[in-house]
Amino acid sequence: MQKIPRHKHIGEKIREARKMRGMTLGELADGICSLGKMSNIENGHRSVTNEELERISEKLDFPMSYFSDPDIKNKIKELEYFKHKLGDLIGIEHWEYMESELNKFHSKIES
Repeated sequence: MQKIPRHKHIGEKIREARKMRGMTLGELADGICSLGKMSNIENGHRSVTNEELERISEKLDFPMSYFSDPDIKNKIKELEYFKHKLGDLIGIEHWEYMESELNKFHSKIES
């Protein structure tokens, strides 16, 4: 069983996503692990296995990378910036520049 490398915010991200979905700790733990273990995961006292994180992701309807990537919030902000920039370029019909920015956006999404 492969363990996801811990970073200090993985449990916080799981808790945040769980609360966004209006789910209790017990509801999230059900079918994944014990309530105590889920509490320890959320509190950062225990690492999470790849299988557990996959099941947590599915149950919360979030991509695994949201939880396992310690820099995901910055990456999301960067993608939001590109999205707004592309919208602005469409608005002013700057098609030549649009193609290069779309390519950059596509590369960021793939990474």
